[in-house]
Amino acid sequence: MKELISKYTKSRGFIKLLLLIFSVQIVLTTGCAEKEIPSLFDPNATGKPKPVISAIEPAAGGISGVTVITINGQNFSSVLEENTVLFNSNPGTILEASPTRLVVKAANIAPGSDTANIKVRVLGALEFSDTAKYILQQAYLPVFPFKDFEEPSAMEFDNQGNLYISLLANQATNNIMKLTPQGVMTKYTPDIGGGLRYSVLRFFNGKLYGFRNQQRAIWEITEGVAAANFLALGTGSTRIIDMDFNQNGFMYAAGNNGTGANFIYRVEMSNKAVATFPFPYSVRAMRVYNNNLYIGVSVDSSARIYKMAIDASNNLGTEELFFDFTATYGFNVQINNITFDADGVLYAATNLPDPIIKITQSGQAEALYPGVFEPYPALFFSWDNGQNLYYVRSTVVQGTTIIPQNAFAIRVMKSGAPYYGR
Repeated sequence: MKELISKYTKSRGFIKLLLLIFSVQIVLTTGCAEKEIPSLFDPNATGKPKPVISAIEPAAGGISGVTVITINGQNFSSVLEENTVLFNSNPGTILEASPTRLVVKAANIAPGSDTANIKVRVLGALEFSDTAKYILQQAYLPVFPFKDFEEPSAMEFDNQGNLYISLLANQATNNIMKLTPQGVMTKYTPDIGGGLRYSVLRFFNGKLYGFRNQQRAIWEITEGVAAANFLALGTGSTRIIDMDFNQNGFMYAAGNNGTGANFIYRVEMSNKAVATFPFPYSVRAMRVYNNNLYIGVSVDSSARIYKMAIDASNNLGTEELFFDFTATYGFNVQINNITFDADGVLYAATNLPDPIIKITQSGQAEALYPGVFEPYPALFFSWDNGQNLYYVRSTVVQGTTIIPQNAFAIRVMKSGAPYYGR
């Protein structure tokens, strides 16, 4: 047997088998060997030069998500898309670009800080610019830390800068609250039940007046005591939503009469004399500006703003169409309130995704701060004595969470038109 094995191992076939096995092992070993990968790093590469920020205009600062700033410097790209401007970690919107100048709409920065760290990156440059600190104030801030069960509604300021606001608690108890410029809030009137809430508050000759729950009574509101019925308008079906004063001491008020013809009521405050002016539509908002009464109305699923001239005798002329919301924004727009800035631009509180709409006297409309506000209806307005517009945002429903309506101060950087009576 040993002789047969020895003879076989010496045969050519066995030698060929050993050579084949050895060759496969070499191939496998060679194939598994680690290959050398060429480096992507080029020690001689320099890239584009580092961008440099030399100045930012306006130097005084701006408003988060709103202000368009100009960054002057060096080594930017004239190709818009090759530049990135970061406000903290959020990119701004670049509108114009050149090697020495970038025009950028500021990004939103998180609440809690009024300072943004601005950096510029240019495609192909190995480094960001150095950081430039820039003041960016929040576009709007909560007025007061209301509790979850508290819902603010109508607002008004006195000539000392105190804010008066109708507050409903637990859907049951109402009172008028007074908020000082220092942020101290106190009760201006005693609690009253019944789920009452005011749709409008206005000062006239040191006293506060208002309408609530679409009732026809004018309520006179004095500090420390319950509101008193000053005067009732129309018949039992009359429902008043809004009112305003002119410079001659007349109140104009309207809403929906419920049945029959609609009217705008004029009240001479000195003697409570009432006059009526026929008006064909349900009224949702009113404001006196430049000897005209502006009126926001709803007609079926349409929304419009009319104006009526106020003559020397405080009478109202024929209504003229000022702006047609339906023609610009489509059907089912709701006008909740209107006001004016000192330049005559009308601001409308609506249910649009960008809820506050600005309309010039020539009829040009645009959203105030597009994309900045939460996309929930704006309900009430009041301008303070400075350059801030206050508004109440409606209740927010997020899934199963209900966030009650809240009041905010908007930095408009422009004064409001006069509120006669303050």
